Amino acid sequence: MAVNEAKTIQVEEYQASRNFLLFQILLRLLAGGAALAAVIIMVSNRQISYVFGIAVEAKFSYSESF
Repeated sequence: MAVNEAKTIQVEEYQASRNFLLFQILLRLLAGGAALAAVIIMVSNRQISYVFGIAVEAKFSYSESF
């Protein structure tokens, strides 16, 4: 009887660790996709503001932090 219980516990632990691994992979893929989307938006986006009738263009490359 103890052998069957031990096998059941091992199977449950395997399933839990497998589910955790799949969830972790999914979260990593989502984080990578979000980072890629942010990079694409930063590189392709630009903003034009008008200050006293003069057009001032802002790009991500103008920021010193990047």
